[in-house]
Amino acid sequence: MSEFMRAIVQEVLKSNTPSSVKGKQERNEVMEDTSYKQNVPELYRPNYQRLKKEKRLGGTAVPPAGREKQWQRPFSKDQSNELVSRLQVLSLSQGIPSRNLTEKNHVADPLHTGPSAKSLGKTKNGISVWLYTNLEPQMIEWFHRPIPAKAVAVFSSVACSPGQLVLIQEWLSQYPDVKYYIQWDKNGRNPFLLELYLNESTALETAIRTLFQTLDHQSEKKIKRFYIEQPGTWLIKQLDVSCTRESLAIVEGMPRYEAIALLLPISAKLSSLNIRSKIEEGYFLLYGPQQLLSSFLPDVYRMLDSRNEEGR
Repeated sequence: MSEFMRAIVQEVLKSNTPSSVKGKQERNEVMEDTSYKQNVPELYRPNYQRLKKEKRLGGTAVPPAGREKQWQRPFSKDQSNELVSRLQVLSLSQGIPSRNLTEKNHVADPLHTGPSAKSLGKTKNGISVWLYTNLEPQMIEWFHRPIPAKAVAVFSSVACSPGQLVLIQEWLSQYPDVKYYIQWDKNGRNPFLLELYLNESTALETAIRTLFQTLDHQSEKKIKRFYIEQPGTWLIKQLDVSCTRESLAIVEGMPRYEAIALLLPISAKLSSLNIRSKIEEGYFLLYGPQQLLSSFLPDVYRMLDSRNEEGR
């Protein structure tokens, strides 16, 4: 017979003796061997007869003095007792789920698919940019066009400038799938607003970042110059000029009366070349035949540079 079987038989024989019963009850009140304390949970086996007796007497089960020391008392060194204790502990500890696995099963999904808003910041001249994604159909009512779209980007500013229109028109030509709504005042009295609509949130965010960078880079310049060889109908309509099949030049960043002082000395030359002008607060326009305008613009730009040097 193996040592294991002999140990179990000895334990059974010992349990039939009065002294072993008492010893068994004492062992039930002590902790398992400290050599296994780090690997398995502690088991407490109370004396149910004593607890029932104290309950009938109306008392409270208070452990006797010295119980705390008894819990720290090392387990019996008897190999048979130690072996039985191991079997009992292992049988009770089996089936206890791992804490780490349980926690992993309750981790929330990090992907957020609900409606959300994100600010991309402001350009140096104060254009704010927002992106709204995963929109529900009823949320489109919060914007200016009833276009079914999952994502909407918004560019807004307290001031309007023609340079905004030029850059936006060029950007829209690169993204024909993007729908838009724009508020722009040629007199600069009302705020600027641009809403862009698209179903694909990621694609829209990537696209508007390029527009944001372009607008931000352009805002660094005090005097901005634009030349459009063939302006589109949309841009002509927004600027309220009639230059069909003609070229257009925009100079932005000059107050109205400074622009008048700049153009007054060359007004006769402009008329002879059939180049017309339009002066608004903060910018002026020159438009006319493509060859004539393109050949005359360098003179205008030199005058601008000379005026800027004098103003420093």
